[in-house]
This record gives sequence, structure tokens and C-alpha cells, in this order.
Amino acid sequence: MTAAAGSSGREGAGDGPPALTARVTIALGGGGRTRAGRRFAEATLVHWGVDPAGLAADNVRLVVAELLANAAQHAGGPIEMTLSLFGADVRIEVVDAGPGLPRSRRPHDAARPSGHGLFIVERLSSSWGVMEHPAGKAVWAVLALSQADGFEK
Repeated sequence: MTAAAGSSGREGAGDGPPALTARVTIALGGGGRTRAGRRFAEATLVHWGVDPAGLAADNVRLVVAELLANAAQHAGGPIEMTLSLFGADVRIEVVDAGPGLPRSRRPHDAARPSGHGLFIVERLSSSWGVMEHPAGKAVWAVLALSQADGFEK
């Protein structure tokens, strides 16, 4: 499996990536997997001190929903989701057993009735990609948590 990745070009060049601050994983099985994943993400953000009414929380919720929905629609459902906090960035990783690599449709066509998920992930994240996982693959995205939304490192 080759890895596919996208980037919006907002990645910093500083002294390397910030250290891992926190990591939580939920196993997703049975009915209601995407709903359980969304609720888990919301509770984790609150626990980390992110304002649940802020733009950063909205963006994380939307990307989580898109990654979980893509796994459900194209790969038999999500197996697990991990949220990792690196400084003021959160990495969302959704594992599924699907063999194919997701690719955003180019060019994006807003009039199309579906196929907008990865475009949304691309637009809201500083980077995203796919990597091999023992269960299949993991699709990940990194988003900034804004201090203006009440989050402090």
C-alpha cells in the first residue's frame, strides 16, 4: 500500500514538531460506531479544555464526522479512532479495514451531490494522509486548536 497525503501548506518549520501531550483511543465496533466516535471526540475536547462552542471544536467535530463517515461508507466501518494532542494541534486518526486509499476528487465540484468529505478534511486541516495499519489503513488529519477558542497549551 502506498501512502497518500495532502497538505494545505500551513505546516510550520520551527524546531520540529511539538511533543505529544495526550493520546486517547476508542475501539469502534457494533452499531452506532460513528455516533460513538463523535461523542468520544466531543468529550475529549472538553477534557482537554477546548471551548465546545468555539470554531476549533466545530472544525474537529466536522473532520471527525467526515473521517468516520468515509470509513463507514467505503471501508466497512471504522475500527478505532485515536485523538492525539501535540501542543496546540490535534491529530485525528481513524482506522478501518478497507483496502483502498482515499483520494479527494479533483477538481472539486460543489454542485455534485456527494464526494465532498476529503475536500472538507483538506480545507480544515493543516495536513492529512493515509498510512498502513495492521488492521488495514489509518486516515489521519491534523488541526490547530485556537487559543482564541479558549484552548491553552
